[in-house]
Amino acid sequence: MLLLIKYRPTWKRKTVTSALVAFIAVAAVLLFFIPKDLFTADRWLIIDLFWNSVSNDLYPYAQQTAIGNYPGAMPFYFLLCLPFHYLGEIGFITLVAIALLSVYFYRKSVQSYTLFFIFLASSACIYWEIFSRSTLLINTTLFSLLLWILNAYPRFSNRMWLGSALVGGLLFSMRTVFVLPLIVWGTVSVVSRKGKTPQTNRLGRCFPTRLCRHFSSFYCGIST
Repeated sequence: MLLLIKYRPTWKRKTVTSALVAFIAVAAVLLFFIPKDLFTADRWLIIDLFWNSVSNDLYPYAQQTAIGNYPGAMPFYFLLCLPFHYLGEIGFITLVAIALLSVYFYRKSVQSYTLFFIFLASSACIYWEIFSRSTLLINTTLFSLLLWILNAYPRFSNRMWLGSALVGGLLFSMRTVFVLPLIVWGTVSVVSRKGKTPQTNRLGRCFPTRLCRHFSSFYCGIST
């Protein structure tokens, strides 16, 4: 990996794009042949259980999988996965995340685009994400997209602030663990930004305050 970063192999952009399309297509085909219950992860089962319960007029959060897990995420998480539930394959959502990341790196340098594909195709974690029907990669991708948008926050209008807050709240309702990197990013971004204004100073104080509240609620949770 270090050698790849040092020497930065460079392929033609069209070659990388073709390789990524082939990777996604092959993975999509393999999803039809690799059993869903081959792995111990039951994220796909929780999603199917949630929507099957809704279809049968049952309270979805009271249902339990075979290994004892309950649907714990907020409804937006299940709404995001609903199209893939109807398609009958939750694993497609990870391929959508890979496609979004591919578009992002396509806009970068050809070296970054090449390295993205090499790391993607050689990562065992990516294959686990795809074939275990996990949803972590799509959550991470959407969260990263939010951070990229928030980089322009000094130019935000009030409507943009409200819109980003709404989108951020929906994303954090899927995996609250992403609140921690947001707090770190926000603190560093506001503190290091030149030309501070009273608005950015107030914003900067919000992040460490939220960090303290996050850990205090966690401590109270484990101590009771």
